[in-house]
Amino acid sequence: AYYVPRRSYGHKVNHQSPSLAKILNDIRSNLIVCNEFEQLSNLPIFIDECDPAVGTIYGVYDNPNYNICNTEYYPCIVASMIYHILSLSSRIQMITHWSFYMEGKRLFEGNRTLMTNYNLHLPILSGLKLFGKLKYKRLLIETNQIHSPIFGVATCDDENKSYQLLLFYHVDDWTHEDIQSISITFKNIPSENVLLRHYRIDSNHNNPYVEWVRMGKPDELNPNQLEHLKHSQELKLLYAPVKYKIENNQLKLASFDLPSHSISFIELTNISI
Repeated sequence: AYYVPRRSYGHKVNHQSPSLAKILNDIRSNLIVCNEFEQLSNLPIFIDECDPAVGTIYGVYDNPNYNICNTEYYPCIVASMIYHILSLSSRIQMITHWSFYMEGKRLFEGNRTLMTNYNLHLPILSGLKLFGKLKYKRLLIETNQIHSPIFGVATCDDENKSYQLLLFYHVDDWTHEDIQSISITFKNIPSENVLLRHYRIDSNHNNPYVEWVRMGKPDELNPNQLEHLKHSQELKLLYAPVKYKIENNQLKLASFDLPSHSISFIELTNISI
């Protein structure tokens, strides 16, 4: 996704958002081309620079729409993009993210980066860390909502001792505000007791940018402000870990809210009591 104009030179610009459909259509078109050549038919496919922000050097001072790179919106659309790419073709073996560390830029400039000044992590880095917690054995997810805007990826380890569920609520329009109530039941859990950990990336969790805005968007940080933002960038739990006893190989969780442009990551780990 790129914005028109990429540089507005202070002039007012229209609200614009990335298009997940366009990203996926571009990939489909290239897959069709690859399939037209017999010598390419058995080769694995790597998708490089696979993220929605085009225009590495551009940021919020060029076009305010680039602010998505600072917020919880960015890891959420990347999560949705990865989820849908996984269903396009079994030949896709690798997806790589691409970014720079821009020196001499202003705080939260909105460039295509994983960090801003002072080595402060952007929410996208926390999102990639959550993806890194997924295992290789993918599990089936059943939903009773046909047109739900919420998707997820479920995995477990090879010994069926830990289970991971990554949920996300993506809408292309970054101004969209909504909250969905989520009810989850884990089935076929062989453990007797588990420990549940729930991580969240949204406008109030694991989000240094929001904390910086609350500070008044200072251009430079004093030691206390820097310490606060460093603390806010650490991947933290939504609440303290909870122990559950598994009954009939199932675990039904209490309903919880998932705001738009947010990610929830739930992990169950086998424990002995």
